[in-house]
Amino acid sequence: MTLTDAPKQIYWDSCAWIGLLCSEQDKITALRSIWEDAKAGKYEIWTSVYAYLEVIHSKAPYGEAYPPESD
Repeated sequence: MTLTDAPKQIYWDSCAWIGLLCSEQDKITALRSIWEDAKAGKYEIWTSVYAYLEVIHSKAPYGEAYPPESD
């Protein structure tokens, strides 16, 4: 594999992961497109341990977004 054959490396911060997981309307189309391209090998999505921890702690029990929306 040469450098030109290697997948492009992109970095996702927690806001990208949360946007994908929560299907945020203003982000979901672009994020799903990048995610599908990454699964096809066109991209490598990189993230930090801090972003990972922020994402796993941003979901409340039962898959509800955190913080809960106020009424």
